[in-house]
Amino acid sequence: MSHLHHSKNVYDKNNDFIHIEHKFSEDYVVLMDIALLSDMFLDLQKDIFHEYFSLLVDRLEQETDEKHIRRIIEHTLQELNAKLTLFADKIDKVDYFAIKGSIRVFRENSLIGALIGDTSMMIFRDNALYYAVSNDYDNPESIDLFSEFVEGEVLPGDEMILVGYDIHTVFDKKELKKFNELYSLQNGNVMDFLEEIIGMRIDMSLATYMIRTVCEAPKDKPYKK
Repeated sequence: MSHLHHSKNVYDKNNDFIHIEHKFSEDYVVLMDIALLSDMFLDLQKDIFHEYFSLLVDRLEQETDEKHIRRIIEHTLQELNAKLTLFADKIDKVDYFAIKGSIRVFRENSLIGALIGDTSMMIFRDNALYYAVSNDYDNPESIDLFSEFVEGEVLPGDEMILVGYDIHTVFDKKELKKFNELYSLQNGNVMDFLEEIIGMRIDMSLATYMIRTVCEAPKDKPYKK
């Protein structure tokens, strides 16, 4: 597993942001990045996410089987969705609680996680766009919920970019296919490039945030293919 390094740009300072990381070991890490767009009952919203992050960590602590880990994540997120729905349904003063973000579990060379709200994830490998997904969800009546499940291999050198916006409405399919050509002409890191391109097309405050997670192989344990 790689060491994980994070950087974050926040474009709407009015939102509250939660970042929690729990490291079981160098090759087993749980991350939660959540942007709360409604400031009503903010402490209650935070309490829910902290509670279920702690619950997820407790359930994963002694687990090593990947299938069991996946089931634990799915089950905990279903419970979290139910709690969020119950919370929102009890609040008549707020029409909608908008939430963006992700929960990700890195173990050895695998990633298992989920996206919530208007969120996209892009993975870059060998300086090229390897994978892109936008959260495919139907707006619930009162609050955003976790829906898009993300699972796959993570290699040293991979860069993951989380954006609080549907990148498929910023880049069409042809542009995504040519993304590597555009990026190869630029200098600097991929987050700077994305920020520049997205900022030319939308108000960056709509993107809410951009999070860059870089996987770096430990110097004493180089990755072997």
